Amino acid sequence: MGYSQLRWLRSGIGLLLVCMLSAGQAVAGEDVIQAGNVVVTATKTDHLIEDVPVKTEVITRREIEDRKLKTLQEALEHLPGLRVDMDSGSWGDKGKVSIRGMESRHVLILVDGHRIYGGHDASVDLQSYPTEMIERIEVVKGPGSALYGSEAMGGVINVITRKAEDGKDFSASAAAGSRNRRIMEATGSWKSNGMGSVLSYTSKHSDGVDPDYDQYKEHAIQGTLRYDLSPRAEISLKPYFSEHRMDYEDRIQQRVGVNPSWQWKPDNLSTLRLWGSWFRYDHESSDEQTGETATEYAHDMYETEINYSRLFSGRHLLTLGSQFEREERDDKIKEYEAEEDVLSFFVSDEIDFNPLVLVLGVRVDEHDEWGSEVTPKFSIAYRVSDAVKLRSSVGRGVNAPTLSKLYGQWRMGPYAVQPNPDLEPEESWGYDMGADWNPTKNISLSATLFQNEVDNLIVSRSIRQGAPPWDLVWENVEKARIRGVEVSTAIVITDDLTADFAYTYLDTENLDTGMELGERPMHQVSMRLGYFWRQYGISAFLEGQYRGRRYADEDNEERLDEYAVFDIVLNKDFGDHYQGFVRVDNILNKKDVTDAYDVDGTEFLAGVQMNF
Repeated sequence: MGYSQLRWLRSGIGLLLVCMLSAGQAVAGEDVIQAGNVVVTATKTDHLIEDVPVKTEVITRREIEDRKLKTLQEALEHLPGLRVDMDSGSWGDKGKVSIRGMESRHVLILVDGHRIYGGHDASVDLQSYPTEMIERIEVVKGPGSALYGSEAMGGVINVITRKAEDGKDFSASAAAGSRNRRIMEATGSWKSNGMGSVLSYTSKHSDGVDPDYDQYKEHAIQGTLRYDLSPRAEISLKPYFSEHRMDYEDRIQQRVGVNPSWQWKPDNLSTLRLWGSWFRYDHESSDEQTGETATEYAHDMYETEINYSRLFSGRHLLTLGSQFEREERDDKIKEYEAEEDVLSFFVSDEIDFNPLVLVLGVRVDEHDEWGSEVTPKFSIAYRVSDAVKLRSSVGRGVNAPTLSKLYGQWRMGPYAVQPNPDLEPEESWGYDMGADWNPTKNISLSATLFQNEVDNLIVSRSIRQGAPPWDLVWENVEKARIRGVEVSTAIVITDDLTADFAYTYLDTENLDTGMELGERPMHQVSMRLGYFWRQYGISAFLEGQYRGRRYADEDNEERLDEYAVFDIVLNKDFGDHYQGFVRVDNILNKKDVTDAYDVDGTEFLAGVQMNF
């Protein structure tokens, strides 16, 4: 083991010891462990979070409401190993997320298990998805291609939406703040005689940092219609629509989708699921100087999947499934139409040798262009005691090139971007090992060592010969290694005081150049303190984030300084049905962060919420 390997291992172990020592001061209080929460993303089968064999992190609806989080990216940015990019230029993207140093395009974003699209550079913009309909967010880090195929090289984020409860429910909120920010939300639900529905509407407006470029308006409508055919069978339909408009360049982005599904449990040991999905992303913009159309394309994704799970011999939970995907793109400006089909088969076996659990999985994707891709994954979890669990996994990931890189040709400044139909999928192998320790119901500690080896990375190369326009071509060339450690702890210090802490260390290298990968901070820390004056209906939160030094470029010539940002949230209940809140972000007035455009001084948001 070399010096650099010892260094990052020592860093992680040191932080873990600090967390353990601080945790030992906790006293009796509420249960910090999210016992009873059911998760599905890690294995495509239902598990209590304390029993799931593959590490899954969950953000609950209660946490979103307490912290007054109004966007999906705000909910994710405090998790260890995650980095949220809120600056994507004139597109208006404010929520691209990466996991453990992987690119944001290597993270698969799902809503109720279905892919969503729309964002800059083959990434999904989380800004477009409202929090009002979220029941919980499940995050599984590391290669997920053995179950989900392409785009899951770095991990999977699955947003689980709300279901109707018995009776009727209505909630609404209004908020306003700095940068002319305005948010209105309303959600209603009902359920009776096995039929239920939820419908939510969100409206947002903001001038952003620079109103001439950043001003936007956004509307989103989302719903769920569900019917219980019998105690063992149900059907559901989930429609979604959002529109994001920016005055600059007359940019309009629309997302629309519908997801029908059917589930049947023929007995207590098996479950059969069938679902379909259609998601469409439309994007238009105009040249600010000439007024001519600069962007106009439609991106459609069709999916259907059938999977069956059954427990055999009381020990093997076997899941078999098949999925078909068709992706279509019609680009009027780049003058091309393209489509691709992928037929997939996957199998997973969860083998319970209590206290040892093994998960063996493999997926085969048959692509109509480059043939077969096989992505296996092996995970193991060992329950040492009720308080300690050890875990490890290894898996292969793939990421297919986008249709625009395969077939699109367009002008970008002084460059003529050329397609490359011979591009191959990006590939990775990911490894991790870790431990979870819950010494009491009030303390949760976790530590993970991880490494990702990435090959066939798709990069652009410019050919500067003669006068512009110069050719810009896509190639499979680079190899990279990303390794590090994550440490996190959650503590109930007293009945009224809670604390959370997370640390991530990254050691990255472009194996072709020997340089560090750009825009990956070596050190990243997040913390949160919560205090509850229950007799007065008041709760308060202090949140902080630290991002260490990093390079802005792949040549490591521009080094960026470290910085920290702190936020506060104050909530006050007025009776059983009303609540007021104030949120102040960046209370230390941090500005001029090169790679964090939105960090530009103190912001505030205040509002009221009612529930009936």
